[in-house]
Amino acid sequence: KFVFNNNNNSNLVKFGADIYLNDKNTLSFYTTQNWFEGKAKGSSLVLDGSGNQLINAPNTQNNNSPTGTYNVNYKLDFDKKGHNLELEATYSNTDATNLLDNLNLLQQSSDFDYNVFNYYNNISNDRNNTQINLDYTNPISKKGKLELGIEYRGDETDNLNLTNQETYTFDSNNSINGTEKLGSSDFDFKRNIYSGYLNYGATFNKVTMQLGARFESFLIDAEFNRYTDETKSTLKDTQVVSQDLFNIYPSAFFTYSPSEKNQWQLSYSR
Repeated sequence: KFVFNNNNNSNLVKFGADIYLNDKNTLSFYTTQNWFEGKAKGSSLVLDGSGNQLINAPNTQNNNSPTGTYNVNYKLDFDKKGHNLELEATYSNTDATNLLDNLNLLQQSSDFDYNVFNYYNNISNDRNNTQINLDYTNPISKKGKLELGIEYRGDETDNLNLTNQETYTFDSNNSINGTEKLGSSDFDFKRNIYSGYLNYGATFNKVTMQLGARFESFLIDAEFNRYTDETKSTLKDTQVVSQDLFNIYPSAFFTYSPSEKNQWQLSYSR
């Protein structure tokens, strides 16, 4: 017999405004706030043919996950139609907690493997994201347009899992010979991407072309730590990952239209 009950509640608020400073300057902003609370209960009950309990395992979960998002946008229009400069920034943060309790009511606290099936997970997860864009567009002629911009994207995650769970240990014959603490853990992750792009499009008689390139610097730093028990007093092992990459992604698109019903295309991108 499996029984699961969920009681989730989410409250969302969003507000913002567009402010027209004058004919050529516009400022916009908004924020979204979301408060999520989730409560769950479940149980597993397994009986044999005689009605004896083989498994009686209730579990509970309490999750709180508030998220805030903030956005601001500024646009400047120049005298020439389609000639503009735009700056946009977005930031969001989630500070979530999740407490899980897992039980096996058929076991006694004196059993050597009691914490294999009776344990808690106290999880906290702090995430934030930042994105900033600056874009410039200039129709330099009636048949040509220049576009260029820069972008920053940053992601950070700080995850902590405190647990008293244990796992079985095995001897050389693959037989259970005891237990050991799984140990709490934390994970820190940072990713920063710096990029820029340049595009030029133009039409010459029956030929339309678009040439461009994107430049990207990609940085990652991550660290995972495992501890010997449910506290963070003694470090057991650490894994570290770092990446530093730079790439260029060129692109070229050509379209030849000899007539209204015929068209040839040639393109390249990476």
